[in-house]
This record gives sequence, structure tokens and C-alpha cells, in this order.
Amino acid sequence: MSDKKQIKLHLTFERDGEDGKETESFPVFGEMDFEETKTHISYSRKDGDMTEKVTVTVHTDGRAEIDREGAGYKSRLFIRNGKVIPANYLTPYGVMDLSTKGNFVSFDYDGKTGILKLSYDLLFSGKFYSVNNVTVKIEEQ
Repeated sequence: MSDKKQIKLHLTFERDGEDGKETESFPVFGEMDFEETKTHISYSRKDGDMTEKVTVTVHTDGRAEIDREGAGYKSRLFIRNGKVIPANYLTPYGVMDLSTKGNFVSFDYDGKTGILKLSYDLLFSGKFYSVNNVTVKIEEQ
């Protein structure tokens, strides 16, 4: 049995790589769905003609998955502390060879508000590309 809640999210993405630093921050409405050992946080965001659908699944054992889909691409990233995990990144031009190395997953939720923090290194063809930090502030609606 799942328990769905409507939520307001404020997301911050920070990327620091060889080609410089980049930060994006935005509010969005979404949904949180609870299961016995995991929580799903999902939202859709329209940017111009593109709609992106994102679901982050956080497990009670400290691992996470990020599923993204939109504008002809689909990806699933796995975040595991200290582990390098191959990922799927399907683009209109083919599959990209990338992996994630998990730095940390932190999720605190008190029933009304919460915060999710993810940090991972992104590797292309086995080589370091960037450190990615994601912060999601959650408020129940």
C-alpha cells in the first residue's frame, strides 16, 4: 500500500567539472509516494517546448536512483556510496557510455518537510567528468 502526498519542491543542481561550474535552482510541484523501504519523489517540468519527467527513488539503506525522460532522451542513474555503477543514457543519437560514483545520499523527512541531498561523480567512458550535487527541499502541500 502506498501513501501519496502532493509536495512543493525546491531543487538545486550544482555541477563542477573540467569545463567549469554550473548551478541551476528552481521550484516545482510534485508528488511523493511512500513504500515500505523506499520513497519516490517525482515531478514534471516544462522548459520551452520540452517537458522533462523526473523520479528520484530513495531507499532506506542509503542508495538512490534518478530516472529522467524528455526531449528524446532517457536516463537512469544509480547512486551508491563509494561504488562506480554503469548507467543508461539513451539519446536520439544513440547510447552514451557513462557511470556514476556515489559520494553520499542523505534523506531526512519529518512528515511535513524534508531535505534530500545527493552527491556523485559523473564519469564518461570511465573518465571523470564532473561532481554533481543535488539538493531537494520538500514541503507538503
